[in-house]
Amino acid sequence: MGADRLNKYQSFVEAGGKNPVEQNQRKYRIGEVIKMITKGWSRTAIIEHIQELWEIKRQTASEYVKMAYEVLGEASDEVVENSRNIQLERLEDILKAALESGDKANSLKALDMINRLHGLYIEKKEVKLDTQKLRFSFGDEAEDDVYGEEGQDEEGGGDE
Repeated sequence: MGADRLNKYQSFVEAGGKNPVEQNQRKYRIGEVIKMITKGWSRTAIIEHIQELWEIKRQTASEYVKMAYEVLGEASDEVVENSRNIQLERLEDILKAALESGDKANSLKALDMINRLHGLYIEKKEVKLDTQKLRFSFGDEAEDDVYGEEGQDEEGGGDE
């Protein structure tokens, strides 16, 4: 086998068994899908758009979207922040329209969602512990161990 053919073969094998031109096209398409995701396109809208644009089957379009999300998984903080900003812009537009039309109910809903995206609602969770008694059960319901304040069982037996 000539050196030129050997290099082409190695490139073919290294590209995962696909034609290098197909690999470049695949990388380009994934990049385009990533751009759509970061601009706030929905999964369905992306699939429909690229299906028509690239004349591919729905399953293939879904695979491109899946691959793009996998690539984005590494940069998830940036994607989350970008998505949050896009959603805030949309909610602000809804709020503005609701206020202009005098729709108080939808104004309040939009404000509530904006506040949630800004993290203004903090759920306070309260945990109460009864420090007087601790009950341990090891699957034997009849003989639960109950310890009081001093680490002894209630019957006064202590550690055995």
